[in-house]
Amino acid sequence: MKNLIVFGSSNSEVFDYLFGRNKHYFPYWADGWTARGLLRSKTNDYILPLIEGQPLDSNIILNYGVSDVDISTGFKGQNDGFYDFKGFINEAAEGIVNLGKYLENFGFSNIYASVLFPPTLMGESFFYPRYHFYPLPVRIRAQMMLDIASKVGAQMAILNTLPQLIYSEDLPALHPKFCRENVENHPDYISTQEIVWDAIKDIDGMLERREPRLTAHYPHESYGIGTLMKEQRPRPNTTR
Repeated sequence: MKNLIVFGSSNSEVFDYLFGRNKHYFPYWADGWTARGLLRSKTNDYILPLIEGQPLDSNIILNYGVSDVDISTGFKGQNDGFYDFKGFINEAAEGIVNLGKYLENFGFSNIYASVLFPPTLMGESFFYPRYHFYPLPVRIRAQMMLDIASKVGAQMAILNTLPQLIYSEDLPALHPKFCRENVENHPDYISTQEIVWDAIKDIDGMLERREPRLTAHYPHESYGIGTLMKEQRPRPNTTR
């Protein structure tokens, strides 16, 4: 059994549902951590102390993209009149691939990108009160996730569960059966955990699943990447 290190945005919490407080599981994800943000030099400064001392055969998952597509595009659309979808996708993919190369330079070899969840089918009434912007149409955001997965997958190993979770090829958003009862921008981790597990279970040295398995959501504890970087610490282990 190898250590499992997860870097990514808040939908990485699905791994907490799979592994709980396993001493070999390191949930180094954070709310609002974007793939495009990985291109900033301070990312390496933040990650370096987290990987120092970790066995080089550790499995590492880089789970990014959702914060870019769901949140950043809305902010950029409102503030900058954003419409450069190709450039945005290229930057997101470049951030993920560059982080993989950075980790490889330290001798880590078991590195996987993961693109797990399509955008959820929800309207402006969810986004605006929380984030004070109107989102791009869900069809556009969903296609952007598919494009990021395709571009990253052409350059490094990838765990891609989008095909199993989309509603249809014409509407590649998250199928309603995988949404929470009160629909939000995070999927239902209870109904999606089996699909994510199937995508990672055969990785050499993968951890065993937590027992008993969770059958209900627990409250999400928010720790933003900006605060964590400023304080130079990982998020507290809030797994169950």
